[in-house]
Amino acid sequence: MTTTLLFYLAAALPSVNIGTLPWTTLPAIPIRAGHLDGTDGRRGLLAILKKKQCSLPNVTPENFNNLEIWYAMQIAPDGQVMRIVVEPKNCRPLESLVGAMAIQLVKTKRINAPSGSQIEWFASRIRFKN
Repeated sequence: MTTTLLFYLAAALPSVNIGTLPWTTLPAIPIRAGHLDGTDGRRGLLAILKKKQCSLPNVTPENFNNLEIWYAMQIAPDGQVMRIVVEPKNCRPLESLVGAMAIQLVKTKRINAPSGSQIEWFASRIRFKN
């Protein structure tokens, strides 16, 4: 039973919050090379837009190329992602979608551990394309 509990704690996912950070001043999130399939994210965005769950200026199901959302990860030197923060867009479904996409990066072990001895923040953004 102790082994199961330790495994569960080691496999815990980071919290996801909505907030503001100095996005452009943070270093880029150290993501392993390779293509990240954004099909599910695009599908999720289209569902949000078609159901009119949010009002996003200049964003429609036919044209959402202007939509860009920042997110940041607090990463420990051992590579563990401790926390994720998503830029507020006044659209909880969209913010949740971006948070889920960031969690997917963590689950698939796409984050490289930074070199250093302290916890650091890193940022990136998701750009949706038609």
